[in-house]
Amino acid sequence: TLFQPTLKSDGMLPLAGEQPVAAVFVIDTSPSMGYVAGEKSRLEEARGRAFTLLDDLPPNSRVAVLDPVDPVPAWEQSIADARKKIEGLKEPHGGGPPITTALATAYRLLQTANADADGSAILPGLVVAFSDRTVACWDPSRAEDLVKLRDAVPRPPGADAARPAVAGLFVDVGVDQPVDVAVLSAT
Repeated sequence: TLFQPTLKSDGMLPLAGEQPVAAVFVIDTSPSMGYVAGEKSRLEEARGRAFTLLDDLPPNSRVAVLDPVDPVPAWEQSIADARKKIEGLKEPHGGGPPITTALATAYRLLQTANADADGSAILPGLVVAFSDRTVACWDPSRAEDLVKLRDAVPRPPGADAARPAVAGLFVDVGVDQPVDVAVLSAT
């Protein structure tokens, strides 16, 4: 059984034009991300999609890359540095927390994205989670906490008050028809 987080969006990701954004990429590195379908593992697929999104970010955007196993809350010095960090995520890790732990770190990091700004240049926030939707990747008990953290992120001037200050995107790299496999006997 899979728990599937749902993204409800009206397509309003903050990537229009040349307005820089503060983007945090959370890349699931749990063991299930090592599953290979076709020629790529789920982690390789997630990395490829992250590279594509990095290429689409407006110039002067701030980027952080978080691995749930070690979600160090730090902004990369450049998009090129973010690319290097993603390139370094080559193997899944065992025993890590669900991506919801790193999402909490992402929202806290976005609260600091504009700490050196005077308030008039607050960047729109974007959190992108790359995962395969397995039960272990998502802790549904964190939902209320995550909403509170998201809503504590400063809102850019003139932003629509009816929308959250942070746009969210869940990039699903799982399979559509998962198959449960079991070893029934060993000889």
